[in-house]
Amino acid sequence: MHIAVCDDQALFLKEIEGMLQALPEVGQVTCFGDRAALAEAIRSGAAYDALLLDIDWEGEAGGMELAGQLQILAPTLPIIYVTGYGERFAQQIFLHPANLSGYLTKPVDPGLLQANLRKAAAGKEKGEGAMLCLQVSGSTVTLDCGAIDYIESHGHRIQVHAGGEVITAYEKLSDVFARLPGGFAQCHKSFVVRFGAIRRFRAKDILLQEGTVIPVSRARYAETRLAYFVYMGRSF
Repeated sequence: MHIAVCDDQALFLKEIEGMLQALPEVGQVTCFGDRAALAEAIRSGAAYDALLLDIDWEGEAGGMELAGQLQILAPTLPIIYVTGYGERFAQQIFLHPANLSGYLTKPVDPGLLQANLRKAAAGKEKGEGAMLCLQVSGSTVTLDCGAIDYIESHGHRIQVHAGGEVITAYEKLSDVFARLPGGFAQCHKSFVVRFGAIRRFRAKDILLQEGTVIPVSRARYAETRLAYFVYMGRSF
């Protein structure tokens, strides 16, 4: 896992970086002492498997405000709040939009840190809490990734099929697929499917739970089928 940490205390950043690097789940740690620097990194394409985010910035709940921005910039990024003032912020953490995965108080307990990271990894893999933001007719539409059945492409336009609803946006299929959590596959140059929406994986196509049949290209058949059965093995 590549973990980002954002906190205004240099001593804590050094301490938590060492704690994270000692965990077998963690492969890389990137620390930020400035909220704007983290937001700019993500805006520029940096991707992380989880974020440890300090709530308290100069006596205010600035971390929560940043989490709201990240809900738009990186909707699938699991956020674990960290604070030394648990009582001050405990009643506020669910009042701000965020892909909230966990909550830790300082000094951080190594066992709870590891448990929170494992929960974040499992949730991201399944797409739990993940949202997809699309620009539709000048407005931002936010979709629960777990409700998406499939996405199809028509040139520079995509159609997202979610629970009987169809949302059309002018985006590339590859760009949207890159923003989705685990549990999805591009089974054809023009189709992305959510594994949880599949009823039957067949020789030349996929039958969805709601009855739609979508194609699987010969070039993508083997990798899509393997990914699907790996996913199903983890879901049982």
